[in-house]
Amino acid sequence: MTIVTKINIFVTRITILCFSPNLKSGAHGT
Repeated sequence: MTIVTKINIFVTRITILCFSPNLKSGAHGT
């Protein structure tokens, strides 16, 4: 894999980790 590919996968995983809990607990309004 190229460096760009690794960065893209890393960013995607972080985005999923960040948004998945936010969608579930969005009502709490952190």
